Amino acid sequence: MDDYCCLSTIPNLTVSQGLTSRQTPHDLELEKELERKHERSLERLEKLRERLEPRYLDWYIAIDPDSGVYMIEPDLMEFYRKINIYFPKTLDLGLYRLNPSRYIGKI
Repeated sequence: MDDYCCLSTIPNLTVSQGLTSRQTPHDLELEKELERKHERSLERLEKLRERLEPRYLDWYIAIDPDSGVYMIEPDLMEFYRKINIYFPKTLDLGLYRLNPSRYIGKI
């Protein structure tokens, strides 16, 4: 047996979906909830942006959409390390970077 998996051999899988099979109503509801949380984290980021951007330009920021707790860090590897320490069980953080172009990109 080969040590790799070919996507075409997995039933009910479309490549555009990645490694997920057909979506159930429960999956669709979870997807909608994650989208709502993403929108909340963006709203929280917009409120913080005026205070943070002048001093923390081009830094990384993680925002918990429910509590509003956030963490900022200039180094990407340190950023991910701290996320694992301070938000170990949170899967729906908004992860962004404050850019000089005024564009907020989702990581």
